[in-house]
Amino acid sequence: MTSSSNSAPLYREAVRQTFIGYKPEPDTEEYFRTFLEQRYTLVKSDLAHRPEEKVSSHYVNSDRLALFIIAVGLLTYGRLDVLSDILDNVPPSDLPLYRLLGVFRAVLPLPATLSIRTHLDGIRDWVAEHEGYLEWDSETTKFTLRY
Repeated sequence: MTSSSNSAPLYREAVRQTFIGYKPEPDTEEYFRTFLEQRYTLVKSDLAHRPEEKVSSHYVNSDRLALFIIAVGLLTYGRLDVLSDILDNVPPSDLPLYRLLGVFRAVLPLPATLSIRTHLDGIRDWVAEHEGYLEWDSETTKFTLRY
């Protein structure tokens, strides 16, 4: 994804394409959101019932990677509660999926000075500080600040 592709639907489509074999008829936004919600519940449950694994920097736990991808998709539908699942499961920067972090710029009105590549904790802090003022706009598929 390039910086000119900062829209939620493009990130949503990138997430959709990661699910090999996902070809429902008809493929509506409502169906895909339900699909993501169901997968999110399953993966969160699987991870909750498993002991914490030690993962080296060269090995990516597939469930944690799936959680990252699914949470990115849900964020494009206005699910701000999945933010920590994205931030806690960021893949290594050498994986192409790392580019999905651009979803933060696509859907959140982050300050320009906040780098999404180097200040992930800053994103978490900024959202925590502004969470009560963030409102999802389904037409623009972005959060807006409402003071």
